[in-house]
Amino acid sequence: MGAHCSCFDVNKRDDEHVEVVKKSGALASSQYGSASHSATQSGGKPVHRARQKLPDGSFYTGEWVGDTREGSGILEKKDGGKYVGDLKGNRAEGYGVYYHENGDRYEGQWKADKAHGDGKFVHSDGSCYEGQWAEDMQHGRGVEYWADGSRFEGEYIMGQKNGRGEFTWGEGSSFAGEFKSGSIHGQGTYKWSDGRIYEGQWEDNHMHGQGKMSWPDGRAYEGEYEKDRKSGFGVFTWKNGSVYRGMWKDGKQHGEGELTEAGGKKTTGVWVRGSMEPPSSERG
Repeated sequence: MGAHCSCFDVNKRDDEHVEVVKKSGALASSQYGSASHSATQSGGKPVHRARQKLPDGSFYTGEWVGDTREGSGILEKKDGGKYVGDLKGNRAEGYGVYYHENGDRYEGQWKADKAHGDGKFVHSDGSCYEGQWAEDMQHGRGVEYWADGSRFEGEYIMGQKNGRGEFTWGEGSSFAGEFKSGSIHGQGTYKWSDGRIYEGQWEDNHMHGQGKMSWPDGRAYEGEYEKDRKSGFGVFTWKNGSVYRGMWKDGKQHGEGELTEAGGKKTTGVWVRGSMEPPSSERG
């Protein structure tokens, strides 16, 4: 039996190429700004003052120490944003909530006008990040949620997913493994909602390197991948027990290989784009 038999077709569309959809969250982007009133600090206890207009057009209601906003207060920005919380030296410092003009909201720790420490950012569309921040960016451990039910929990470095993480998509697919610069990169396991499972190496959101793919109907492939396609040496096993061992290119058998059928018959030859070449004697 030759490699043209439909029961040995390994080049179905769902086998060739698998897209990995990446979701990414937004940064805090506080847009707070210093809006300084005066550089003078005279010391003493905080004194509460009524709502005052600042030189940049913003309004401030709250505590002062001399001519410096210090303590608790409310700063209303002329662009529609509003900060409610602790201040030090005219800047957001400590705990506070910033309401963006577009409906987004950050609540948590601040340092020198920037989200820094533990905090929660809620977007107007229902998506949310809760975790650690540094310099207005997600940094450290955190959890992201999206309105469609997707969820990511893992490590961030300066606003991007980096290190170990677990991503679950709203439609049921999931990935557990390594991320780099916001992309799936390194070692990890991806489980599709239709039952397929890939375990192995990734590069920039693509299956790339050594890996193993299994299908719910019993098929399996173990070998090399290049940008989501079987490329290099690999072993494909069908649910009836037949096995192909050999070379692949662009998701198809290509090069030298050996086909062992379920009954034990072995055929060795050369494949070109998924089809076995006839012996040279038959080609004339």
